Amino acid sequence: MDSELALQLTQTFARAERALKSHGFLKRQVTSWAPHPLAFADWVAFGKAIGPRLTIDSRILQILCEPGPMIELVIERKCTFVSVHFPGDTDGERAINAARQVRNNLFHGSKLLEEGAVSDDEFMGAAIQVLSDSLSLI
Repeated sequence: MDSELALQLTQTFARAERALKSHGFLKRQVTSWAPHPLAFADWVAFGKAIGPRLTIDSRILQILCEPGPMIELVIERKCTFVSVHFPGDTDGERAINAARQVRNNLFHGSKLLEEGAVSDDEFMGAAIQVLSDSLSLI
């Protein structure tokens, strides 16, 4: 894994989270321990709003959505990475959802790549492109 690319994804994602919250793509979570609701970026609302206007290069779309990064599920009481089709009504929305998963995979676990699978570097490069392009639309 290219550490510079991982750093660039981390920085891009951090900028995206801040931009989403400051542009109203905001979820709130009430807790018993904080005096006010916790703030989270609302990636679902962002994908629905920006996705239809986002033009995705076919190669980027192929990397992120065919089948795209794996997600971790509990199957028979074991954590297992599986391929899924990311939700969305448009290619842009699906690409935003997949780009978020690339970031989640970077921070929350690793996976064994299947023979011929897309590399982590390709996933990170595609996610950076989608995040950068989508941020230019808000």
